Amino acid sequence: MSTGIREIGEEDFRSVVLENTKPVMVDFYAQWCGPCRMMSPVLDRLSTEWSDRVEIVKIDTDRAQGLCRELEIQALPTVLVFWAGEVLSRSVGFRSEDALRRELKAAEETAAQYSGRGGRVFPEGAD
Repeated sequence: MSTGIREIGEEDFRSVVLENTKPVMVDFYAQWCGPCRMMSPVLDRLSTEWSDRVEIVKIDTDRAQGLCRELEIQALPTVLVFWAGEVLSRSVGFRSEDALRRELKAAEETAAQYSGRGGRVFPEGAD
């Protein structure tokens, strides 16, 4: 686990991710996963760069199997970006720093655009 990013478990998921007022990027990883270890320093850099605008957390899939089933995490690494309790994006496999930065930027823009709608990502009736 990287030092700059908080690791959370299933018990913290709702409060840290779903109820967060900022977009949250969640890295689903495992200690034994090579691509996960390669992506760790990338996420550390992004966490430092974006710390005032988004939160980046890690979840060890071996310790959160129920949550992984619920969210249909089937390959590693999987990165989900949440805002207002909804998944804004899902990516599977190693992602470059630029690709992850674009996902964070899109989440930030969505949050800014819809923040006046009571936390709903989509307008009423558009779901």
